[in-house]
Amino acid sequence: MDRKIDILNREIKLYLVRLTDEPLNEAQNARVVNLIALVSDIENIGDIIDRNILNLAQKKSTLKVSFSDEGWKDVKEFHQLIVDNFEMALSAFSLSNLDLARKWFKTNSRFEY
Repeated sequence: MDRKIDILNREIKLYLVRLTDEPLNEAQNARVVNLIALVSDIENIGDIIDRNILNLAQKKSTLKVSFSDEGWKDVKEFHQLIVDNFEMALSAFSLSNLDLARKWFKTNSRFEY
């Protein structure tokens, strides 16, 4: 899947760069730059999953180590939190919704970046 993400990343960026060949106003140019950054960030997330998390999962499988029921429940809850956060952030960005962005930031202000 990482290869598919890399291909999509490249194609989306090429499309966005081609948009700048057309006359765009300042807001449109800023939006293109922000979209390129967003696509890059999503691709980086895929790389982190591919290189780090999947390697740890494979190592755990090779060692025949498994999570306890409680541990697996925690992993599932954490995964859902990540998915919900990602969807909220993506919605705030794509809709240019400042209220939703503030809600996302307030929800995540307890984490260090």
